[in-house]
Amino acid sequence: MIHASHLAASRFAAFRLTTRRLVGIEVAALAIAGALQRFHDQLAAWQRRRRSRHDLASLAPHLRRDIGLGTLDVWCESGKPFSLD
Repeated sequence: MIHASHLAASRFAAFRLTTRRLVGIEVAALAIAGALQRFHDQLAAWQRRRRSRHDLASLAPHLRRDIGLGTLDVWCESGKPFSLD
């Protein structure tokens, strides 16, 4: 015959184990979500740089002069890979 105290203890132990697993899964999910957010942010930064460098390269010469950039400045900046800041 199983005593009520043994039954309660086994239920509590199972509850603790289940809770630990859930907490572990939640921590892992938060870590993955954080990594995905950082990856998304990095992709967005790369896209902004690519777009900005393309826009700079397509500026008319008189507009480049208005902002104080020469042809060499624009050529050097627009030739950088999108991954470089």
